[in-house]
Amino acid sequence: MPDAAVPPGIAGVLRIVAFRRLWVSLTLSGLGDWVGLLALTAYANAAAGGSSGERSLAIAGVLLLRVLPAMLVGPIAGYVADRLDRRTTLVVGNVARGLIFATIPLVDTLAWVYVATVLVEVASMLWLPTKDATVPALVPIECLEDANRLNLASSYGSAVPAAGVFVGLSQLTDFTSQHLGWGFGGPVDLALWVNAASLVVAGLLCIRVGPVPPAGVEAGGSVLGDIAAGWAYVWRTPLVRALVGGIVAAFAAGGVVIGLGRVFVSDLDASDAGYGLLFGAVFAGLGGGMWLGPRVLRSAPRPRVFGIALVAAGALLAVIALVPSIVAVMMLVLALGFAGGVAWITGYTLLGVEVDESVRGRTFALVQSLVRLALALVLALAPLTAGLIGSRRLPVPGVGALSYSGPQLTLLLAGLLAVVAG
Repeated sequence: MPDAAVPPGIAGVLRIVAFRRLWVSLTLSGLGDWVGLLALTAYANAAAGGSSGERSLAIAGVLLLRVLPAMLVGPIAGYVADRLDRRTTLVVGNVARGLIFATIPLVDTLAWVYVATVLVEVASMLWLPTKDATVPALVPIECLEDANRLNLASSYGSAVPAAGVFVGLSQLTDFTSQHLGWGFGGPVDLALWVNAASLVVAGLLCIRVGPVPPAGVEAGGSVLGDIAAGWAYVWRTPLVRALVGGIVAAFAAGGVVIGLGRVFVSDLDASDAGYGLLFGAVFAGLGGGMWLGPRVLRSAPRPRVFGIALVAAGALLAVIALVPSIVAVMMLVLALGFAGGVAWITGYTLLGVEVDESVRGRTFALVQSLVRLALALVLALAPLTAGLIGSRRLPVPGVGALSYSGPQLTLLLAGLLAVVAG
């Protein structure tokens, strides 16, 4: 069990040997996941060939297949997290993903890219709730928020160095191919090999995490019975039910921004650069909210912080939908990301603190499944909703009329729904 005498703060939580080893493993696997996403989409683009439409469909297929397994595997993943040895699951999950990535350049077909994507996501879905359920067992409750800050910073923050790694590998293959005759099969192949190696090493590092306390589930139950019991616990526990619903609502609102972002900035007469800045502002705010939010709001009750952050994010999204200036939108999006980051880190910490150890894995698995299901539905329905709404003109006495597009009004609706959820 974690040492209760550990001082609070990032430095204190890193003094816990078992957690520090797990964090290093998660950082390495997070880097590999982002490199893998870049490599998979680039591989699909190259393998599809043909027109830009065919390449776009190939990439869309990869992205869709990264979401679908969650709907089928999520319930089983919760059972695995609560029934099986968690350290073994952490090791096998990472190593399996690494080995699957290594097969892609060997088989070298677009069909296998799709199959491998599904297999990787199945392994990821079994691994994710186990990882989330393990952290609260390794650190004292007062250190859990700092531990979550570190882990989420590793998960999302590694996207930037992953992009640098991908670019660096591309430059390396160009150099070695021109001067040494070593092409490594191309930059994408090399990225897949590096990704596979990073995941295998991350898995092997988990061997030294130390003994992970068992979930404490009573033996003798059936798989379906255990899954149903976990869902029933979430439903009959008001705080946990509200947390799960709030987290899903926050991600659904974010999915609307992802699905409509490009069209939205076009309506504001912004270019691709504006689109890139929009997403950069979202992630910058998200990182700031995750890292700084708990420190600024440490004295406030966490459930209240979670609800207020959701309300703030929804209100900001509604305002963004009505603002006609791309400059103002960028500043508001930065604040929106900050509020979302505060809600995410607070919600995750509350789940770790409030959920019983015996059902923690199933709860995190349910969250992962619902989040991915919400994203899939929103990414499909948001553009459709925007198209059905179409452009509208709002009469304003003394001014004339204000024109709003379908994407703007859809964002407004999503913001209002997020306020209600908060």
